[in-house]
Amino acid sequence: MARRRADKATVAGVRPYVLTGGRVPDDDDVRLDTLVHAAAAADHAPSLSTEQRAILAGLAGSYLTVAEVASQLRLPLGVAQVLVADLVRLGALRVHDAGLPSLDPSGGGASQEERYLVLDVLESLYDGISSL
Repeated sequence: MARRRADKATVAGVRPYVLTGGRVPDDDDVRLDTLVHAAAAADHAPSLSTEQRAILAGLAGSYLTVAEVASQLRLPLGVAQVLVADLVRLGALRVHDAGLPSLDPSGGGASQEERYLVLDVLESLYDGISSL
């Protein structure tokens, strides 16, 4: 019985390493609050991992943050960042940069609509991380 638990713990510890090929998120990878969506005409299915295909399927017709992608697939945040960044580099995913303004308490020149957009993205990010 103890051996079985040890094997499960080892598998759980190795899996993220295997999924990313040992890579960790770096400065070139996407942030957790980055919105992504599936590119329309990208067919990279033969070269994609099961997790990457699941990411594309989960994004069909919608925009999600990287944190929400991690939550949906129950992946560690860093693994999701690496896999999403790979899909972006392949052209299978597109990054939606809303150019979000800061939430400067003084107003900082951002319109009310821009401030609501920032709050919506932050709330979506919070919900994604909370469900992990």
